[in-house]
Amino acid sequence: MHTTDEWGRLQLAAATHADESALPQVHAMFQENGPDAPITRLREASRSGSQVPLGPPLEGFAVPLVARGQRLGTLSVGRHQRHRHDAEEIAILEDVARRAALAVDNARIHDERRRVAHTLQQSLLPPVLPVVKGIGFAAEYVPTGDAAEVGGDFYDVVPLPDERWLVVVGDVSGKGVQAAAVTGLVRDVIRVLVRDGKPLPEALGRLNDTLVERGGGRYCTLALAAIGRGGGDKLDVSLHLAGHDRPVLVRADGRASFVGTGGTALGLLDSIATPVATVPLGPGDALVFYTDGVTERRRGRELFGPERLRDTAAPLAGYSADIVAARLRTATMGFSAEDPRDDIAILVLRNEPDA
Repeated sequence: MHTTDEWGRLQLAAATHADESALPQVHAMFQENGPDAPITRLREASRSGSQVPLGPPLEGFAVPLVARGQRLGTLSVGRHQRHRHDAEEIAILEDVARRAALAVDNARIHDERRRVAHTLQQSLLPPVLPVVKGIGFAAEYVPTGDAAEVGGDFYDVVPLPDERWLVVVGDVSGKGVQAAAVTGLVRDVIRVLVRDGKPLPEALGRLNDTLVERGGGRYCTLALAAIGRGGGDKLDVSLHLAGHDRPVLVRADGRASFVGTGGTALGLLDSIATPVATVPLGPGDALVFYTDGVTERRRGRELFGPERLRDTAAPLAGYSADIVAARLRTATMGFSAEDPRDDIAILVLRNEPDA
């Protein structure tokens, strides 16, 4: 079987022979060029959309692979000249060619969907996280097991006008292109508002108004953390949670706990409440942000759960943000042999005064 590449050129995709030792000869035959070479006849079949005899030394023919009006390649069958194909064999081959064309077409559609989904998903995430003296940022992202779907999880790190930094971790409901559109909207609105100097409660309120007015039943949970320099080597974090899971605070001495006050998810109600919590980070302290793809990762009826995440993060005190994020991803993925049913996003913020 030959399939066409993106430029319409035929490429050998698969070949078989009753005598496996003859396969190299088959491959070589289709490498030959010339007006009577088999590959020339295959091109003729692909262009014409009709049967074309292969000619000597084979008694055989090539049938075009056509799906949705597109010519996707050729299916060839041959045998020694003393054995001719009868009408029944030809009819069977034509039916096989129709089925093969549909299979090739479906595979290409799926591959294209995967490529588009991957490209779209990557456009919603920062290509790199900023390098900031004294602050470590690290993130891990695992898309849902269906790579042809775009999820609604995202993260970002944005500079603020007052020389602070803003960590954003969010989860938009649903999957697919519509969820991706809302994700892009949420990310961009937050970026514009905070760069214009809007206080975080006001920025969240305006974003909520935008989602409510947009309609469509999509909502979003967000965790926002504004990071500024405190006294000495400390960092001061102002934490706002809009319906999002509370992050895990890992102290340098290995103590781990959940911090923050729950608020209202965005896009559901006309008014919201997102109380602020102030979290001081001493040297070596870290905050672990995550989406529900982590805590809801399932092994049978058992969930990974927030407590397991906290207990997994505690022994990682003292490690860099990169290592903490990578090991939490490993622990989450290793919890179950199944592909993730939801996106997994982890972002670690760590006070690293020596970095």
